Amino acid sequence: MRIAAISVDAPERNASMATRLRLPFPVLSDPSRDGLIATFDVADARDPREIAVPTQVLVDREGSELWRRAAADYADRPFLEETFSVAAAQGWAAVDPEPVTSGPGVPGPNAYMLEQLQTYYRGAKFAAHALGRRHPDIRDDTDRYKALMDHYLEAIRPLLEG
Repeated sequence: MRIAAISVDAPERNASMATRLRLPFPVLSDPSRDGLIATFDVADARDPREIAVPTQVLVDREGSELWRRAAADYADRPFLEETFSVAAAQGWAAVDPEPVTSGPGVPGPNAYMLEQLQTYYRGAKFAAHALGRRHPDIRDDTDRYKALMDHYLEAIRPLLEG
């Protein structure tokens, strides 16, 4: 199993994000949405930008889909641990990642700097908490979103310290 991300952003922006977040996998670019986004049918039909819904897909060496977990929308991110559990339960072996190489990274005009992400994630978690209290019928969604923000906060801690 190899991991790669797909984004509608230009390669330079993807390289910038991958470098900033020290991602150990490539972030592929599909700005026209007619490559992997179309192949895996992950464009969000409700979004006029047709960005991809965060989706994790396990495929075999021949390219056949073995498993899929699609998020509800762009704010709902699947946890990688779920994908790893599915792969392990099926006995699908991981392969060593290929070295990631990319050109110079250029952050987009709306990109958050790493130092700003901590404040952003804390604010998003606080807003989700408030919405969950105000609307108990969506508490499951807000609890999942708060857990996601905690996960992100934990993930960026070593980046901020190192």
